[in-house]
Amino acid sequence: MKAFSHGLPFVALIALSGCVAVTNLDRFSRRTATSDTYSDIEFSVSGMTSHVKEYFEARIIDNTGTTQTLLVSEVLGGDAEQFTIPAGVPIDTTAGGPYKIEFYADHNHDGTFDLAPDPADHSWIVNIATPYTPDPLDGVIRIPFQHTTNFNPLDAEKKFGANALIHVKNVAGLAGKRLQIRLSDLSRKQTVGMYRVPVLAKPSFDAQMRGIIDASATGTKYQLDVIIDEGGAAGAKIT
Repeated sequence: MKAFSHGLPFVALIALSGCVAVTNLDRFSRRTATSDTYSDIEFSVSGMTSHVKEYFEARIIDNTGTTQTLLVSEVLGGDAEQFTIPAGVPIDTTAGGPYKIEFYADHNHDGTFDLAPDPADHSWIVNIATPYTPDPLDGVIRIPFQHTTNFNPLDAEKKFGANALIHVKNVAGLAGKRLQIRLSDLSRKQTVGMYRVPVLAKPSFDAQMRGIIDASATGTKYQLDVIIDEGGAAGAKIT
């Protein structure tokens, strides 16, 4: 595992070459929680046929409207997708709760959330009900969403801190595979950002996650996990 002290902006370089380990990104069968203070979340969407090739973004929002975890998928990738977020919300539901997930598909492909020009982006809000009802087998809070045309305008984005910019290099040999980056705050043991590329097609690219680095706490350390998925093959994650 690699731990990084934060900088402004936070910049990391990942260079992958040669043999790499693979895993199934959605294999989520932990029998114990990731954190003593945070609950794991499995957020799944289905019926998203019209959004498969669109940029997709989801934010876990606390009761002040501040983004606590940012999830980005370069494009959604499929009409049904699942995102596992270790340590997504505090177990203590009074600590910043109630929480909700605000998410959208960039339907007009202009690179940001907006309701113009037509076609307007499609956006939704799902409340994370309290008290939480985690799965009794693994403690995971599962939040399914079925596509609907009842759209919700999103709250104005309120960032937690500085941006994270990750340069990913030397991935030409992994073309066609799925890659996911996960950034965690080691002091809080919380996932603050996830970035997914459903199908690798570029030998190098930049992954940016906005406003997720704590710019106020000097010396905060972050763990960066990079996972390659071969669609069900069990293995170890790249660190």
